[in-house]
Amino acid sequence: MGPIYEHERRFLLDHAQARRIVRRAEEHLCEDVHDSHRPFAHVRTTYLDTDDMLLFRSRPAWRVRIREYAAATTPHALPVLRGTSFLELKQSEGSVRWKVRAPVGWQVMRRWLAPGYLDLWSCMASLPELARISLPEKRLFPSLTTWYWRRSFSQAGASVRVTLDERVSFSEPVHPGMPGEISEPTGVVACLAWSVLEVKCFGQVPRWLDESLRGLAEAVGFSKFKAGILAISQGMAPVVTP
Repeated sequence: MGPIYEHERRFLLDHAQARRIVRRAEEHLCEDVHDSHRPFAHVRTTYLDTDDMLLFRSRPAWRVRIREYAAATTPHALPVLRGTSFLELKQSEGSVRWKVRAPVGWQVMRRWLAPGYLDLWSCMASLPELARISLPEKRLFPSLTTWYWRRSFSQAGASVRVTLDERVSFSEPVHPGMPGEISEPTGVVACLAWSVLEVKCFGQVPRWLDESLRGLAEAVGFSKFKAGILAISQGMAPVVTP
């Protein structure tokens, strides 16, 4: 699969705002459920960067990350990893996002990270999805892991996808996990006080969604990666306001 281009808008919401958006999404879209036995989805993402934090400072913003998915039987049950990980490369400029990703088994990912860093360019021979990526040829070190509960809504043939990330937490980076392993990392450094709403569009925003977003302040420039790195470097929970 080639790179995906999309427009993405982010909002930081309190509990009441998040519930209102979810109710509207449920009226017009279908909730994405990948495991009917464990319908409550969680996402664990480990970000990589150079030793001099080149990607953290990049403009346009480049991100290299390892994404893992987990699921739980109830909202309060411990989520377990599904065992599939993805190596993702993402570039953002304004509201435009460009992303490409490749599935990588957790054993392979652990082996690639065994030296303590990832040599992305030596891996590309086995990852045709990432071919022709233009990044500085530097070693990439795990720098941060984020973890959150995600609800996502979409519809076949629709041009919009709505995701709501709640209980966002930041920790020191963790290794990719095996299937059935508890996904929530230990050593959490900070938690985000807000839910993160992301609206991804490949065309015009539907009228019902445009009306739902009216009056909400867009979180321009916000990213979980930035918020987490600042939290770890400061040794305290980030104070983020919409």
